[in-house]
Amino acid sequence: MPNKPRTNSNSKPKRWDTRPLAYYLPHLENHIAQYGSDISTIYANIGITNFEALLTSGGIETRHFSVFIEEIMRELEQPDFGITFGKSVTLPSHGSFGNAFLLSPDLRSAIDFAIRYVRVRIPYLTITCHCKNGIVHLTYRCDSGFSTLDNIFIDCAITSLLTSLQVITHSTFSVSELLVPKFKEHYYSSLNHYPIQFVEGETKEISICFDEGWLDMPFPFSDKAGFYIFQESCKSELSSQESATTVARQVSEILLSCEGGYPNIQAIAARIGMTERTLRRQLSNDDVSFRELLGQARFEHAKKLLLNAGLTVEEAGFELGYSNASNFRAAFKLWAGMTPQDWKARHTIPSGQ
Repeated sequence: MPNKPRTNSNSKPKRWDTRPLAYYLPHLENHIAQYGSDISTIYANIGITNFEALLTSGGIETRHFSVFIEEIMRELEQPDFGITFGKSVTLPSHGSFGNAFLLSPDLRSAIDFAIRYVRVRIPYLTITCHCKNGIVHLTYRCDSGFSTLDNIFIDCAITSLLTSLQVITHSTFSVSELLVPKFKEHYYSSLNHYPIQFVEGETKEISICFDEGWLDMPFPFSDKAGFYIFQESCKSELSSQESATTVARQVSEILLSCEGGYPNIQAIAARIGMTERTLRRQLSNDDVSFRELLGQARFEHAKKLLLNAGLTVEEAGFELGYSNASNFRAAFKLWAGMTPQDWKARHTIPSGQ
């Protein structure tokens, strides 16, 4: 009987397209074999012996994949599995995504590419990049709806990137600081050759901080034609994934275009040509609600207001339709894992930078 996956508090698991994760099954199989086990044992233990075929065809939900990963950790006795596995995943292991990154002109271009296309490999992962006092903060956040899975994918992505950058730069790439949640202190002991600051609080984000001068570092394998080919491949993959959630995307795009003064669900249903009942049903089929999409749109607008408009927390909350600052602070903490004041302090670029 498989263990029940642990979901994030205040987070409803969404129905993601898990097919991209099938790309990593051969690498997982090799990793498991290196530690004296067999992937078929993992499949048997979770009670899904045709796991690979189901994952490839889109028949595995995120909760099933979370159980799969938790069983690997249990079988291998590796609570730091994400870090261990991430070190073994080279850029070519990521296929077109890794090859495009490798062939980028410089680190700035590679990061820009990764931000746009990382979900062709890990559909739950989000990357943001900000500069503060001449230091770049490259921040990873995961939103699968399952705590273990979120932690594993962030750990894997972080260590895979760090390992790859050391290869690309012949071990010269220098990290100013890793900002890691305090609860991961034990797991990150194997990365103690990097300066690590363990952050108190509820945030689950991890940031790689480095001097902004590295952004213009030329990549030794840069190839304009090759980069274009692999980027187009990623663009096609991403389009294919997103086509599965067309209605949710339409609603999200409408809300994001409003910049406040959001229409209600009846108005949006009329705009896209269906009844409110049908719209609610189609959103429910994707395991997402109108309220969640509205929250996501508000979060995106809140970030813009706090950074670009220079508004106070109270003013930003008012612009987004909150009756008081306390409600806005509570909502923002659910979205970002930290207060709007803390988020603004972390991401604001001082004048002159």
